[in-house]
Amino acid sequence: MKSLRVINLDKFFGETHALDHVSFDVAEGEIVAVLGPSGCGKSTLLAVIAGLEIPNAGEVQWDGKSLASVPSYKRGFGLMFQDYVLFPHMDAFDNVAFGLRMAGLAPEVVRQRVRETLALVGLPGFEKRDVNTLSGGEQQRVALARSLAPQPQLLMLDEPLGSLDRTLRERLMFELREILRRLHQTAIYVTHDQEEAFAVADRVVVMDLGRVAQIGTPQAVYSRPASLFVARFLGLDNLLPGKVGKDGDQFTIETPIGRLSTFEQGLGSVTVLIRPDAARLDGQGELQLEGSLVKRSFRGNTCRAVIETNGVRLTFEFLSNAPLPAEGERVRLSFDPAQAIQILR
Repeated sequence: MKSLRVINLDKFFGETHALDHVSFDVAEGEIVAVLGPSGCGKSTLLAVIAGLEIPNAGEVQWDGKSLASVPSYKRGFGLMFQDYVLFPHMDAFDNVAFGLRMAGLAPEVVRQRVRETLALVGLPGFEKRDVNTLSGGEQQRVALARSLAPQPQLLMLDEPLGSLDRTLRERLMFELREILRRLHQTAIYVTHDQEEAFAVADRVVVMDLGRVAQIGTPQAVYSRPASLFVARFLGLDNLLPGKVGKDGDQFTIETPIGRLSTFEQGLGSVTVLIRPDAARLDGQGELQLEGSLVKRSFRGNTCRAVIETNGVRLTFEFLSNAPLPAEGERVRLSFDPAQAIQILR
């Protein structure tokens, strides 16, 4: 099975350490999202993998062989940017055919491949359409078809949906995953948007300041963030200072909202994450928390509620039909500590 290996990559731009010992693998047919804020090294990483930048240390391997001496145009990798830069003087057919013609394929092969690829991205019969008259979503699909038509060994997508409006982006990110899975296309998907990364990818590589902060499935990364940075980046803001101690044989954490039980062992100062989706209103959880409902906001299928207790404001999410009281009234929440509480050191 052909796979990509990124091994201890370092890249400097002057004194800026853009990549700091970055390592991860991408298996054949796997979609891996590289997720992180602006300036964390995502695009530099793609440039090094593509051969557009030379690393200061480390290497990139494909099928077990180093690519250090392989120029960019011989790697067989495809790259799609946020600004997909379609050729405005060419119709959709010629845009998609461009790479195929550069590869010297026979005209009939080119025609067949373009038709198949446009149909694959949901644009059958668009061959002669002027790309300047297409919607943003249609232009994005033509750009995707152009990237897929040469059948790259690895497809790299750099913020491919970033310029689209939210509604279109939400629809296309699910369609994009289906297209890549149907083709069994090995892919790296770069984004700063956690929702995109979780919807598209099989695994996620979270980056911070040029380093890998966490690697895992979308479910694992969201449910068990490995650090304070990852938790905050994912929008998990119910973070409290705490100190782990022992009460007999039981480990407990002293926090600004009271003493919490924990399965965590080892004494000392910690940060306590209380998951926003773990609160219940049925009073059945082992951990009880009472406070004032400061604010509630309707989010479609969910409702976000800000609860103040002991001077601390925490945010929780409920189904939109949950029986929350009016703003300013008291509310009692309950939790299963094993699911609701995570310790970050």
